[in-house]
Amino acid sequence: MIAIALLFLVMQARIPLWSCKWGLVGLATTSALFYFGHANAPYAIPGSLWRQTEEVEFRGGTETLLLDPATAKYVRDLTRAYDSMHRADANRPYLVDLTGVSPAANFIVDAPPPGIPWLIGGFEGSEKVAVRLLRALPVEDVRAAWIVVDPDGGPRSLNPDILELFAMRYPQDYDVVASTRTGHLDRRHIVMRPSERATVN
Repeated sequence: MIAIALLFLVMQARIPLWSCKWGLVGLATTSALFYFGHANAPYAIPGSLWRQTEEVEFRGGTETLLLDPATAKYVRDLTRAYDSMHRADANRPYLVDLTGVSPAANFIVDAPPPGIPWLIGGFEGSEKVAVRLLRALPVEDVRAAWIVVDPDGGPRSLNPDILELFAMRYPQDYDVVASTRTGHLDRRHIVMRPSERATVN
């Protein structure tokens, strides 16, 4: 793209092409290396763009995405959890993602987040922000919310003990719906819903 723009400028300035051909060749080569380098190792995607071969759809979306096999499995596992969520509760409960990895889970299953979709831990004040966002919701909604946790404690995960402020004990008051692994970073994530014994208390 840059090479084409420079070629246009050269032609507008009526500079003989032979006098700058090596510069254009070098620029085109650099652009190609840059493109293929990033296509081979894109940010936050396991494997090259050419390994994104699995077709998946997000709930609530209309487009089909191509993903690598590991990420596609993660999306499908969360989608199955979403389907069971809607069978269990037609009101679409909040999904509180405590993993801190990304806001992907809420978008994948089209579940409402608690205020903002990406709750990030690992920073000073992270848990205070998460608690403030949760307190902005009715207590019953927090107690009915489904959660996603990283049981191995990822570097950006939030401590599920913050749910005790809403009279929900982790993990005693939750049932496992799905267990999966992310494609990016290969982290284990568990989707959980409030147990019936917790919601009647």
